[in-house]
Amino acid sequence: MKALDYLLIGLAISFGLSLFWMLLVHFLPYFSIWVVCILSSIFLIIASVIAFYGSTNHFAESKGWAIFFGIVFVILLILLISYVCINYKQLQICSCFIDIATDCLRSNLASLLFILLFAALTVLFCILLVFQYLAFSSRNAPALNGIFYTNEKNYVLTVLLAIEAIWGLSFFRDACKIYLI
Repeated sequence: MKALDYLLIGLAISFGLSLFWMLLVHFLPYFSIWVVCILSSIFLIIASVIAFYGSTNHFAESKGWAIFFGIVFVILLILLISYVCINYKQLQICSCFIDIATDCLRSNLASLLFILLFAALTVLFCILLVFQYLAFSSRNAPALNGIFYTNEKNYVLTVLLAIEAIWGLSFFRDACKIYLI
């Protein structure tokens, strides 16, 4: 598999997780915040175990980086648990606000279709940006650099692509402010 395949799989996973999150918030609004806190803790524990276990195997060429990331994951886990303990009442209030928001969505189910539409359009826009970057970076003939071929970067088109990304994402943000949503 190549880097592009990993990127596209990552986009598909993120789109699937966003659909899962939308359904979770819609059907279990009171518990969605607590599910996120518990799942985040579980994922941080798994990531730290993988990092510490991977430091003895082939997780990274430099074993110090795996241990460093394991320590960072443990610190993030401690910060998450302390945040939940300190802000317990505020998280309960947030779950009440989420319940009120889901009641508004239930009163107008067409707005769920708009949410799905904008989530799908955002994923497709990110895929378009990736393919445009690949097209811009492979415009010139590859040059032999030692034993590897490298592509010359076109900085002007890359800057224009960054401007297009900012414009497109701001367009989606502004387009979501219609009356139904």
